[in-house]
Amino acid sequence: MTYGLLFYFIKIIILFIGNNLLFFCFNNFYFNIIKNGANYSHHSLFFIYVVLDSDY
Repeated sequence: MTYGLLFYFIKIIILFIGNNLLFFCFNNFYFNIIKNGANYSHHSLFFIYVVLDSDY
């Protein structure tokens, strides 16, 4: 396993944990803005895809 591939998986884990922490910390803050959990999840997955894809 090359270091690039290792860092790729580490980035996925960090972003996954980070999005969960943001969801729990700012759940009350975004409750009135985002009323559907599916929309927030879709936005988070799109954000992860953009951040990971931006490196390549």
